[in-house]
Amino acid sequence: MGICLCFPWFSHLWSCFIASSTSQDMASLEILPDEVTTDILSRLPADQLVNLRGVCKRWCSLTSTPHFVQLHLEISTPVMYFQTTSFQDIRFTLSSVDWSSKKRKQLIREVQLPVIEFLPLKSDLVFSGSCNGLFIFRRNWVCPLTNYIFNPIRLEIVTITLCLIVGFFFDSLTNKYQLVTYDNVMDDFRFYIVSLGPSLRWRKVGSFPYRPREMFAPSVVNGCLHWMAIGKRGKKNISPPCTHSIMVFSIEHCEFRFLPHPVRVNESCQAHERMHLLAAKGHLYAYGMHAKLLDIWALEDSANWYWVKKFSIHLEQDLKHYPVYDIFRMSDREYLRITQIKLIDVWKDEVLLVGLDEGFFRYHRRLKTITKAQFAHPPSVLKFCDVIAIESTMSLTLLRDLCDSFEGVEEFP
Repeated sequence: MGICLCFPWFSHLWSCFIASSTSQDMASLEILPDEVTTDILSRLPADQLVNLRGVCKRWCSLTSTPHFVQLHLEISTPVMYFQTTSFQDIRFTLSSVDWSSKKRKQLIREVQLPVIEFLPLKSDLVFSGSCNGLFIFRRNWVCPLTNYIFNPIRLEIVTITLCLIVGFFFDSLTNKYQLVTYDNVMDDFRFYIVSLGPSLRWRKVGSFPYRPREMFAPSVVNGCLHWMAIGKRGKKNISPPCTHSIMVFSIEHCEFRFLPHPVRVNESCQAHERMHLLAAKGHLYAYGMHAKLLDIWALEDSANWYWVKKFSIHLEQDLKHYPVYDIFRMSDREYLRITQIKLIDVWKDEVLLVGLDEGFFRYHRRLKTITKAQFAHPPSVLKFCDVIAIESTMSLTLLRDLCDSFEGVEEFP
């Protein structure tokens, strides 16, 4: 009923639908102009739109145009999705965060992805990123390296065995989806852009001594892709200087830059070795552990690379109701695991954190309160070895329209 209060036209439209269903007369649906009907339907979730296409031919026609698909993407509110993996429970689990939930136990929900069920060895899949509601998963430990791009709403999937994908974005200038990949030559990394279309187009965009530190898709904000950087010397990974700790790729200019992390660059380079990036609600966040503090910065001005510290969470004082650790009694191995606390999402004055041995927590900055965040359907294991969080919408985009360079775009019932 909430959506009816926000959009009065929807209440009238729904009444027309009920009336037509009862009288078997669909003519009453024609009283609304196409523009109004399109605006109303564009505000519905993608999964509901797929079902509503069966109501009448007119609705199906209105919601199947490229204009409607783009309009729906622009209006849709992104949701944070995250994958959890555990050594104790080897299975594929993807969940979403719902801050609008009035019930605390429903903040985290497991996402059912029927397309994934058709793939063998689901536990080997790694959530690698998304763009406009299209998800990418990578299968590790196989040769050749296999990536899957799929739309969970349209139940389509395409397999890519070309390269290691570290970025996935849509270029509005060329109207094409593109991939970022690289290869390694000696101590340098050569980066390429691969355009999806009738034919694959590879374009080299530069060689650098650094690559993305995490092997999954970057944080995408303000038309740029962002990664924490890492280098290589021989067979050993090396940290870049503080001034080059963040890799930035501009979609508009198709070029890379290397920029400093939020902490003062004259501090120890160890500061960014434990730093991570997260894109949430249109903002780029950087967070890292130092002693007993978990600091979270937000990029306020991307043009001038100006960061502001938004949260500073004391893991002993602020988390006293759920103590994370006692630093004086902790072994080196235990301390290493504590530095792996991850930021999952940010909403106004609250953040969602995960401690790999402690579960999920909601921390409120102003009230200095912390509560445990529960799964709507708790997994069998709540101790994780890794968590990957990526924000995305759900989309009506047809993979067949953008990936026709690949043979065999599969559809599932």
